[in-house]
Amino acid sequence: MAEGANGRIRSLQALRAIAFLGIFLSHVGFSYSWAGLAVSIFFVLSGFLLALRHGQQPPSASLRGCAGFAWQHVKRIYLLHIVCAVLFAFLRLVIEMTVGLKGETVLEVAGLLALNGALLQSWVPDQMINISLNGVAWFLSASVFLYFIFPLLIRGLSRLQSRALTALGLLMPVIQIAAYLPILALFRDQSRVCVWFSYCFPVFRLGDFTAGCCLGLLYARAGRRQATRVTAAGTLLERAALALTVGEAWLRRRPYGSLFVTACFNNSSLYIWLALLWVYVFAARAGALTRLLDNRALAAVGDVSMYAYLIHFLLIQYVYNFSQLIRFSIGGPRRVPVILLELALSLLLAAGYRRLAAMSAQLKAK
Repeated sequence: MAEGANGRIRSLQALRAIAFLGIFLSHVGFSYSWAGLAVSIFFVLSGFLLALRHGQQPPSASLRGCAGFAWQHVKRIYLLHIVCAVLFAFLRLVIEMTVGLKGETVLEVAGLLALNGALLQSWVPDQMINISLNGVAWFLSASVFLYFIFPLLIRGLSRLQSRALTALGLLMPVIQIAAYLPILALFRDQSRVCVWFSYCFPVFRLGDFTAGCCLGLLYARAGRRQATRVTAAGTLLERAALALTVGEAWLRRRPYGSLFVTACFNNSSLYIWLALLWVYVFAARAGALTRLLDNRALAAVGDVSMYAYLIHFLLIQYVYNFSQLIRFSIGGPRRVPVILLELALSLLLAAGYRRLAAMSAQLKAK
């Protein structure tokens, strides 16, 4: 695939699909996945596409304009988010009923529903809250802030020269590490606050998003178009991206005691450079690998990945708890078939919701 008639870079849907699959594999318990990189890719990709679309004509930066821009980008998935949160709340209450449901538990679940409904959970430095109910929805909570701030951000970035944009985009991981060091020194690695700050905190994730915006503006200014054939430079860049990704994953698993090195290997920063590289590689589509992966199957997964992202975690939890209820083991030789079933159901439900959302939008437009 090349670019669509509306300027959409369709090969990036394959990257969305690969990112979603990395997150899915981590949630079904695979030892090797690329969930951390995948999350950064989603943030970088979001900034890249928004800057590409609005860089020349930024949306209104008034308070009302920022709020409207944010709502415009979450409204199509907000109902699904609420449905998933309610179903998680129901599951939590049913599980609690087996050991004796207490009034404070009902109040706690109601509070979590309210916080999730307002998309504020990612601002709370407690994993019992920021990944409560449908845990993956913290991403949507953080994204609302990024969408809200985008009209202001893009106006500032658009004024920068290309060299300044390049420097800022590449320096975002360094800025993140510098901000994380005092948090790490104060709260220690793997504490709830450290994990929240470097993974869920919307302001910290502004680094991934801003880097993506810088890349999007640079890509637009350069007048980049997708390659019509495989080039040696494109294939070499793909191999470099693969080597750096594998190398980073290997280093991350190595033991290290230095506070600075620990800060570098937080849940976001080093992934930003890799995410920028992968977004550019798939946007350029000049290598053999990206042309191979840019196919209809992955594009179809990419098209529904936003919905499947919210659905899959809920489905995994329901399957697990139902199997526990009926005393049916989903481990051993049954593990792979169950995982494939969960993936297939997630994608089918996501496609169904996408279709219903499109039909609803058409009816409202009439």
